[in-house]
Amino acid sequence: MDRRSDSGSKTILITRFSAVGDIAMTIPLLYSLCKTYPSHRFVFVSRERFGQFFIDKPGNLDFIGVNLDDYKGIHGLYRLYRELSAQKPYMFADLHDVLRTKILRIFFKFSGTTRIASIDKGRREKKALTKEDGKQKRELKSTFERYRDVFTRLGLPFEPDFKSLFKGGKGNIDDFIGIIRIFFKRRRSEKSLLDFNAVFCSIETKPCALEKELAVLFTERSTLSKANSVFDSVICSGCYSLHN
Repeated sequence: MDRRSDSGSKTILITRFSAVGDIAMTIPLLYSLCKTYPSHRFVFVSRERFGQFFIDKPGNLDFIGVNLDDYKGIHGLYRLYRELSAQKPYMFADLHDVLRTKILRIFFKFSGTTRIASIDKGRREKKALTKEDGKQKRELKSTFERYRDVFTRLGLPFEPDFKSLFKGGKGNIDDFIGIIRIFFKRRRSEKSLLDFNAVFCSIETKPCALEKELAVLFTERSTLSKANSVFDSVICSGCYSLHN
């Protein structure tokens, strides 16, 4: 991992390791955040394969891809912490809040030099909404709002300002096809070619009835503009929910 030598900017470390849909939903917010705070440096840490999501990323946004198999157990996570601490983060935004990131937060907390905030997943509210008796029916915050709350608590409030991942509706088709290959998986069954996992989850079930049409849409180079529109609709929907 390279160490940034620019000492004039404040570095904010951000973590989210899965899943595909949750990573995609960070894009509108991170791009907006970078635009709002151009003098800050934002470092997003995730699995290596998600790096190709960040097309035309802002100049003050860096992506660090890691192979989590190389950082197993407490000793492995401490080694990851040491590598990430070389970035000299001023703040640590945990957008995942799982055991792995909780341990990283503990390491950074003991360093005494990093302000820390983590996502509130609203587990209690979700449990109250789905329990069998006495459901508490009320609208819950979206994941986009929960992401944004993390940065607000760090003193970095911002408004979403994101329209498209592709400039002018045009992008590099090779980059886009690389993204789609993450979404689709070869099925073992000979009856169908692809699975479209809802919502882009890692579970190998949940095939979409329109999988053949989607396969054609995302593999034909002549349909780049349509493919761009579909992908944009996925990540822009969160911005719409924040504005409405």
